[in-house]
Amino acid sequence: MKTVYRHLAVRLTIGVVLLVGSVSILPRDRVWGLVGLAGAVSAIAGAKPGRLLLQEGMDRTAQRNYAAALQSFNQVIEWDPKSTAGWLGRAHVQTLLKNYPAALRDLDMTEKLEPSLPAIFWARALIYQKTEDPQSALQEINRYLQRQPDAKGYSLRGGIHCQLGYQEAAQADFDLAIAQDQHYSQAYWERAQFFLQRGSFWEAIVDFTQVLNRDPRSLPALLGRAHAYAYQGDYPPAIADLTEVLRQMEQPHLTIYQGLILNPQHPSDKEASYYYRRGLFYYQQSDLLESIADMDQVIRRTPDYLMAYILRGNAHYDMGQVQQAFADYEGVFKLELVDWDPDDEFSCQALALARLRMGDREGALLDLEKAIRISGQHHNLPLQQKAEALLKTWRHGAHSDHSTCVEASNSDSYFVMSPIMTPLIGTEINSEIPFNIQPEVNRETEIETKTNIS
Repeated sequence: MKTVYRHLAVRLTIGVVLLVGSVSILPRDRVWGLVGLAGAVSAIAGAKPGRLLLQEGMDRTAQRNYAAALQSFNQVIEWDPKSTAGWLGRAHVQTLLKNYPAALRDLDMTEKLEPSLPAIFWARALIYQKTEDPQSALQEINRYLQRQPDAKGYSLRGGIHCQLGYQEAAQADFDLAIAQDQHYSQAYWERAQFFLQRGSFWEAIVDFTQVLNRDPRSLPALLGRAHAYAYQGDYPPAIADLTEVLRQMEQPHLTIYQGLILNPQHPSDKEASYYYRRGLFYYQQSDLLESIADMDQVIRRTPDYLMAYILRGNAHYDMGQVQQAFADYEGVFKLELVDWDPDDEFSCQALALARLRMGDREGALLDLEKAIRISGQHHNLPLQQKAEALLKTWRHGAHSDHSTCVEASNSDSYFVMSPIMTPLIGTEINSEIPFNIQPEVNRETEIETKTNIS
């Protein structure tokens, strides 16, 4: 009987992606990844109640009922204070709840019981990465790799190296992870984000496509690839990817497990942002009617979406529908009082163009000067240079008629380029919960399941 419990302990620490069948990319703070914890053997030396409580804790974790899951793992620990799986399970739930000090304390206790368990170092590395302590994260992931040098460890270390600014080391780790396990989609996802941040857009497209080859329903990969296409100026495939994202978001089951994509509490917020992106890409390729239609969808879902009014106004203006454009710009100025981020250089530039078109040259110049200052603070050199060039043009326009100054800016689509990449960078895909209570699933099957990325 004890052999059965030892086997159960191993299975409980191996990880699963049991959130409704096939799971796509999910935030890594919802998961610890497949860490190969074959050393977790001290767990439940006892009888059936412990096993049932562990399964109950797992089920409640999968259902996101974290308070109840904590109660289950607390009972496991009370029943058997030497239960490695109990301590590790509770640490995992504390991590999901972002109770990082409590999670670290539980991991310390786990280490006392099983000093060589790789999961401990993986989990600590992830927590330190999340709490902006990359040096400690690097130490922990190195300890993990000393015990278990696998693709998952190298991929996580690559992300930590990115956080530290060690770009060459980061790419070397991602390359090594993929060389070790070409089926491990997390590594492709991490490397794709790395390429996107570096401006290597084609390489990012290739890696996002690798993710999608393994899971065509991976919404974050579709979103990432859309961004990469757009930054290359290739809008038709970017629009196609976002259209697929929106189509899949209509499926109700997504609210169950794809927290990165759709917040069940506020589903319209994310939908609105994806309609905005697609409308932006339509605008960039001069498909103005489609852009207006998408902005209508954004405003219907999120009536205070400032940039949607600006973009719809710009599209109306470009079509010669000046009254409709000015109505949208007036809506922008009303929202500016309550819903405007004064530290957003994109909004400042967009407001500047709206003011200029409505005849408020002085207000436009002030907004543009503010955009230049904020762009410099955010090290956004392309936007800063564009704003500086426009400021020079607009000031010169003070000596010419107003229409000449406006026409010099009308073709400047850079004004509507909001920071579309920001919500993507830094997200992760694998949401592998570090427990599995299905002993009939073999190791190979688990790996395949976990590479159904998100």
